[in-house]
Amino acid sequence: MKTKKRINKKSVLVLIITTITMFFLSAGSPIYASTLKKVPLLDGTQSIEIPNQKDVAGFIRFKDQWVITDSDSNLKSIKKSGESLWQASPLISGQAGDGVITAVTTDGTSLFITGLSQNPLTKTAITVPSPSPSASATATTSPQVSPSPVSTPTKKIPLVNPDNISQLDEIPFRKDLINIFVACLDSSGNLVSSINTSNENQFIPTSIAVRDSKVFVSGNEQIGESGTRGAVYLFNDESFISSFRFGQSNTQFNKIVANSSTSFIVVGSSSENIANRKSSGNQDGIILTISQSTGKILKIVRSSGPGAKRSWDYAEGELLVVGSSETKSLKESVITSFTPQGVVRWSTIYQKSDRAFASDNCVAVSLLAASSGLPFKATGPEIFVYTVDSKGAYQKGARLAKYQLLALTSAPNSGCAVLTKSRSGSIQLSFL
Repeated sequence: MKTKKRINKKSVLVLIITTITMFFLSAGSPIYASTLKKVPLLDGTQSIEIPNQKDVAGFIRFKDQWVITDSDSNLKSIKKSGESLWQASPLISGQAGDGVITAVTTDGTSLFITGLSQNPLTKTAITVPSPSPSASATATTSPQVSPSPVSTPTKKIPLVNPDNISQLDEIPFRKDLINIFVACLDSSGNLVSSINTSNENQFIPTSIAVRDSKVFVSGNEQIGESGTRGAVYLFNDESFISSFRFGQSNTQFNKIVANSSTSFIVVGSSSENIANRKSSGNQDGIILTISQSTGKILKIVRSSGPGAKRSWDYAEGELLVVGSSETKSLKESVITSFTPQGVVRWSTIYQKSDRAFASDNCVAVSLLAASSGLPFKATGPEIFVYTVDSKGAYQKGARLAKYQLLALTSAPNSGCAVLTKSRSGSIQLSFL
């Protein structure tokens, strides 16, 4: 009996690793069937334009609102109708100096943000009302005071894929951004509490998660002019707890999932030895399960291919992951769903795609051109948004032509919400 148990566990592990390693090599997909009806093409008139929104750094569903953050450290809450509920600038009114919010999440009751600033963030933020979708932000009820600029020389550090948002304009991270903050906000955008710690290793947060009164922040520490190593910073309700580092100079963390009381999962990419697992391609996608108490890697899965540059860009739940692969001649995206036991439920590959997003049962794919197996013939770059069942099978969908895919989220009874950018530069919110 013991021998049989060992063989079964090993077989399951081999199956998981093989599936993940080979997912880009298969052209099959569970969502497409010859009997699918024509997928409708939506135009911009069916979307909500978000006024005065120049970029997007984070996008989540929060209660009956959608919250958007940008590179200027603003948070904006809007309803499905397009009505703006509130707008807040916690760094400015909190007198943290120049800085940026790089990731946002929610525990269902409160909002949590993380990012970098010149000075510690304090509990003095003032909410800026925005009464209508067309109205610009009004002035605060008290002066916005920013500290005098710090004389430390600036250094530009590229921000890579914060909070799974695509194509965010480069943000000028500087050596004077010496503070890492984690902050909690209420449903009206008011700053409830904040935690600050010194940024001694040029850490750039890319993702934030909350579980059991702990806050998990993943990101990357800058090594030299162009290198990075993955890092995770842990906080409780009152202070910074500890930090863990992985890799030497060619490892990047994109997303963190706190799916256990004793461990957490990070996804990203690496071209170096991690936990005695070597890289097989130019760059491998990695999934790491890490102990909360010790920082020890409990499990690692690498996705690799000859000459391929691969990355896991997003993850949520238990476990839904989104990845990308690029060779000299081909760009592909993949979405894979796992059971709580780590077995693959379904996996879908998107040929001629430069990015994809997934949230719960919602999927959004940025297509570069026509691709075999799709339930429609793409005439050029366009976005395919659709819902799936528990097996990854197509349910309903729509197309958005000639738009840039920025972000995706979902909510019970509200369907899918997708952020796009038009050729004119306007940012729009569409629903499926």
